[in-house]
Amino acid sequence: MTIVGSVEEHEATGLVKEIYEEMKQVRGWDKVPVIWRVMALQPEYLKANWERYKAIMLNGSLDLLTKEMIALTVSMVNRCSYCIDSHSLAVKKLGLTQEQLVEMVSVIDFFAGTNVLSSGLKIEFEQPNQWGRRGELSINKEYFRESVSWDGTADYEPFFAHAPELDFLEAAEGVKLRPMFGKDLMISYVTFAPNSVAPAHQHPQEQMTLVLSGSCEFTVGNLKQVITAGDAVAIPGNVPHSAAALAEGCVCVDVFAPPREAFKELMQKQKGAAK
Repeated sequence: MTIVGSVEEHEATGLVKEIYEEMKQVRGWDKVPVIWRVMALQPEYLKANWERYKAIMLNGSLDLLTKEMIALTVSMVNRCSYCIDSHSLAVKKLGLTQEQLVEMVSVIDFFAGTNVLSSGLKIEFEQPNQWGRRGELSINKEYFRESVSWDGTADYEPFFAHAPELDFLEAAEGVKLRPMFGKDLMISYVTFAPNSVAPAHQHPQEQMTLVLSGSCEFTVGNLKQVITAGDAVAIPGNVPHSAAALAEGCVCVDVFAPPREAFKELMQKQKGAAK
């Protein structure tokens, strides 16, 4: 039982109300969690911690799932029941399966034991001469030919581009597409604003998407999963799919084969309207 009160949302005014509204917008919460409502008894304390939360959890190179897994690990080690409940719910929402959660806890369990062993016996760490590898690197010398020949002709003129600076098409509110076209292939550099959504759609082109940063919940046919930096999804032609960015937004690269000609038409129409 909580031994102090809290500032409920209907009671919030001034700074506290502003922070509550920002929290709900940024994190997509329907209700401000009780730990924040308790902090609100000291508004400046609430503000300081919310700023730290945004700086740590919503920025940086680690994706949100990894950070929530770290938070859950710390909560388990410190035996904070509130935090365990909060962060275990968060990692499940971000796509961690039951099997992966048990695997994570088994790692905590194993190293908690070796920590006791090494600290109890005062075992000193020795720097290894060479770190082990999972397997020897296999080089397929046939992959790259030793010599190449080219008559100087091509289906189109080769070119370089800086994806974030390409012309964009705002396909939905907060969802910007920056396409780059080849002859039989196209890619699109896609940025999702926090909590933005690409509604369900389908097209005959095959699509693959690689997440560069942030996280996004993809629905493909009957499958649904949150994917984060380094994850990819394959979408066969004509299969309905949608994507919803989480609180930190998402940046990804879509690859289509063959190219989506509708993109070209929309980009040309947009350029024409801008003149």
